[in-house]
Amino acid sequence: MKYNFLKTLTVVFSFVALTSCDKDYITIGGDIIGEENFNSVPGEEYDVKVYNKKIGPVQSNNLPINQIGIYNNPFFGKTEANFVTQLDLVDVNPTFGEEIVVDSVVMTIPYVSKKKTNAAGKTEYELLDTHGSNAFDLGVYRNNYEILSLSPVPGDNFQTGARYYSNQDDTFNNVKSGLENVSDYRLNDAGSNFENTNFLASNKEIKFYKYEEKKIGTPYVVTYEKTTTVESTIAPAMRLHLNKDYFLNSIIKASKDKLETNTAFKKYFKGLYIQAKEKANVTGGSLMSLDFKKGNVTIYYKEDKIVKDKNDVVLGNDRPRKTVVMNMTGNCVNLFKDTPSNEYQNFNPEYLYLKGGEGSIAYVDLFTDAAKLAYLKSKNALVTEASLIFTVNIEEGKMKNAPNPLRLYLYDLENEKTISDYNFDETKNSSDAKRNKYVFDGILKEEKNSAGEVTKRYYKFRITDFVNRILKGTQTNVRLGLAVCENINDAGMLFLETPVDYQNLSGENKQIKKIPRSSVYNPLGTVLYGNTADDNRVKFIINYATKN
Repeated sequence: MKYNFLKTLTVVFSFVALTSCDKDYITIGGDIIGEENFNSVPGEEYDVKVYNKKIGPVQSNNLPINQIGIYNNPFFGKTEANFVTQLDLVDVNPTFGEEIVVDSVVMTIPYVSKKKTNAAGKTEYELLDTHGSNAFDLGVYRNNYEILSLSPVPGDNFQTGARYYSNQDDTFNNVKSGLENVSDYRLNDAGSNFENTNFLASNKEIKFYKYEEKKIGTPYVVTYEKTTTVESTIAPAMRLHLNKDYFLNSIIKASKDKLETNTAFKKYFKGLYIQAKEKANVTGGSLMSLDFKKGNVTIYYKEDKIVKDKNDVVLGNDRPRKTVVMNMTGNCVNLFKDTPSNEYQNFNPEYLYLKGGEGSIAYVDLFTDAAKLAYLKSKNALVTEASLIFTVNIEEGKMKNAPNPLRLYLYDLENEKTISDYNFDETKNSSDAKRNKYVFDGILKEEKNSAGEVTKRYYKFRITDFVNRILKGTQTNVRLGLAVCENINDAGMLFLETPVDYQNLSGENKQIKKIPRSSVYNPLGTVLYGNTADDNRVKFIINYATKN
C-alpha cells in the first residue's frame, strides 16, 4: 500500500498541532516541515498478531442504552434480551380524591428514529438500531428483586457501585409477579394482542387526540369524549397498555407511607421486568436498542371534584382528568440469553470474531518481531502515520447479509484504558456523534466496483501517536484490545463476572477484568480476517521519516 508522504505529513501535523499536548511531538513536526534532508519511508508493513477471546457474562446494570427483544444473527446465533428497571415517581407524596376511576395505564418508551420528508412532502420516520423483522411475545411484569445502588459486599461498607451481570435473568424471572389467575402474571392489557403477544415495532408517529368536555345533568357531571382532532404527536415509540385495576390497587390505593419518597416507593414497588419470548413457529423476532431512561409509565385517571355555589349548593362534579407519572430513571439491568451457532462456538484461528453484549473481543499485539522495533528505534524514526487495517470477511459470506457494526474500538487492554490517539482526537461529526473522532477512526468503510457491487469492507485505525511514543520510550508496547463499539464517545469500562487470564507481551501473568462499556450495549458482530497468509490479513502499516 503506497501513501503520498507530503500529503500525509501535512494532515498528520495539522491534526497534531490542533489536538496534541505533547510539545516534543509538535516541535519535531515543525523541524520536519522546515527540513529538506529527510528521507521518507512510506507504507512499510510491520508484524502484528491477533487472537480471539470469548469474554462471558459482563456487568450490564445502568447502561446508557439497553436492548429488548430477540435477534437471530445468521452467523453468531440467537440473542434474547430482557430488561428490568426501577421506577421513580415524578411527584412524590401524591394526594388522591374520591371515586377514582383509572382510564388507562400506558408504558411509553421512544424508539431511536430519524425524521424524514417523503416525496409527497409528508413526515415519515425511519427506525434506527432495530434488527430483525418478526413479531415476538412481549410481557411486562412486576419486579420483586431489589436492585441496589451500592455494593453489599462484606467489608466494603457500601462504598462501590453494585454490579449486576448479563446472565442474571433467572434472578428476576423467578420472582416476577403480576395479575392473579393468569398463567404468566403479565400486566399487559389482555385485549391488546398486537402490543404483547404479537409485538413488532412500528415507524408510525404517535397521535394524541383532543377530548371534548361535556356537562350532563343537573347537578352536572363532566364527561370527556375523544374526538378525531389530533392535539399533538410524538415520534414512534413502544406504547403498551397495562392493566388498569392492578395499578389502581397497587399505586393509587397504596398506603401513603409507600409513596412519600422515591426511596420508600422503590422499596415497595421494585419496578418492572420486561421479557421477550420467541413466538411459536416463528424463527427469531426483532431486537431494539432503546434509551429506557426516556421512558415512563403513566396512569390516567379521573376523580371527584364537587363544585358548589356560595350557598353551598352542589352545582356539579367536574371529574378532572389527572395523571400519575413514573419515569424509568431508576437502577436498571439488561439481561441476555445467547444461543451461539456452532461456528461461533468453535473459533477458526484464521478469523477474528467480534461480538457485542456477552460476546467476544480480540487481542492485538504490535511489533512481535523485536528486531524490527529495535531497527526503527535505532534510526530515530518519526512516524508520520501508523495504521491498523482489519478487513471484513465477505468473500465466504460468513455474515450472510447480517449488518456489521458501524464502528470498532481499539484500546489499551492491559491497562483497561484509551490510547493516546483516541485522547488527542477532538474531531466531531455535526450530523452524527457516533462518527466523532474520525481521525482515530475505526468506522466501517466500503470499496465498490464499477457495477456498484461491494468488493471490500474494512475498518482502519490511526495509532500514530501511540507508535511514536513506543519508539521514544514513553509508552510500553502493551497488548491492545479490539471490540465492537456502539458509541465512540463512551470510554467507560465494565467488569467481567469472571476475569480472563492471559500473558502480556513481557510474559507476565495478567487478567482482563473489564471490557469497553460501549461494546456491551451493541448487539451486533462482525467476522474479520486475522493472521491469514493472503492479502486480506490484518495489516500494521507505518509511514515514517528519518534524517539523512
